[in-house]
Amino acid sequence: MEIGSGTVSLAGLGLVAPGWASVFPLPADGSSVVGSDESMQTVYEDTLPDIAHRYSLGYYEIIRANPGVDVWLPGAGTRLVLPGRRILPEGPRAGLVVNLPEHRLYYYPKPRKASSRSSSPTR
Repeated sequence: MEIGSGTVSLAGLGLVAPGWASVFPLPADGSSVVGSDESMQTVYEDTLPDIAHRYSLGYYEIIRANPGVDVWLPGAGTRLVLPGRRILPEGPRAGLVVNLPEHRLYYYPKPRKASSRSSSPTR
């Protein structure tokens, strides 16, 4: 996917390969919320930490999104919420932005000359 004006990429602060970033278009209404929640159904060998790793989520992130689900034995056929909405940090939306409390790195590419929209963040 091409990163250009109107997109944001978000990456964890650890060792990150280019393919591990999530790319979101910036909302046209100027909102600070990007992404969307998803859901999935478990199979018998799944654990919440394995699912969190598979979907690039944090341990506490998936636990809090699924209260009452056993961490190590969620059970086959359990419907899980995969939190995917992000609130973009306050401040200028240009270049790299590090959000320490969230442990995320945001990259806002420079807008293309033909575009009038502001650049988007990258995770």
